Amino acid sequence: MALKVGNISGLTWRISVALKPFQVGNISGPGHLVLTYEIAGNRFTSPQIRCTMKPKKQRSHPQLFQSRLDQIIDLKHSLCRLAKAIDWDRFDEELGGHYVDMVGAPGKPTRLMVGLHYLKYAFDESDEGVVERFVDNPYWQFFCWLEYFQHTFPIDPSSMTRWRKRVGPEGVETLLAELIDTTRRAGMLSESSLKRVVVDTTVQEKAIAFPTDARLYEKMRRTLVPFQLSLLAFSVS
Repeated sequence: MALKVGNISGLTWRISVALKPFQVGNISGPGHLVLTYEIAGNRFTSPQIRCTMKPKKQRSHPQLFQSRLDQIIDLKHSLCRLAKAIDWDRFDEELGGHYVDMVGAPGKPTRLMVGLHYLKYAFDESDEGVVERFVDNPYWQFFCWLEYFQHTFPIDPSSMTRWRKRVGPEGVETLLAELIDTTRRAGMLSESSLKRVVVDTTVQEKAIAFPTDARLYEKMRRTLVPFQLSLLAFSVS
């Protein structure tokens, strides 16, 4: 598709753009932008630019031979109650600027990625660990807005790292801000708790020797032995 054609000082120039499919292993699809510059018959092609489109909204798809997760789990579970309290639409609005609108393959659902990161840090898991446990835990799947139990990995663990790089520090701050706002809406966090930050340093590592019994005995020995030797030398003289 030609974007613009012009003529400067007798030199004809042309800029065109093409959307070419990408191939990574057995996975293929659209998502590479290639810009071509043609000046006076000489053609220059820019490097391929990988683009990712905004994630699509998760929609309900009834399954005839499967039971919905909300029919087989306890909806009073802490993760179920937390899932209902979080404002998930906020993440689509504030993190949507990290994606393009019409080009590239759709990204993973925002709620899935945000939910996996909440679970990762809440249960102290690695990227690989949270993805593996996701397959075994129906409550984790419900928290990430899956309707039916899934027996396959939702994403590759490396997608967690790429997603964090995509949203950057501002995106991570959005996750933390919503978590704080959720606790405030639920009445679990008072306004006075946000006025002061208390930092406990008693567990921080410091270069201070711990006074064990053996070390105290050694310190006494080093002090008393020279003193006794000096007394012995004085008595002999």
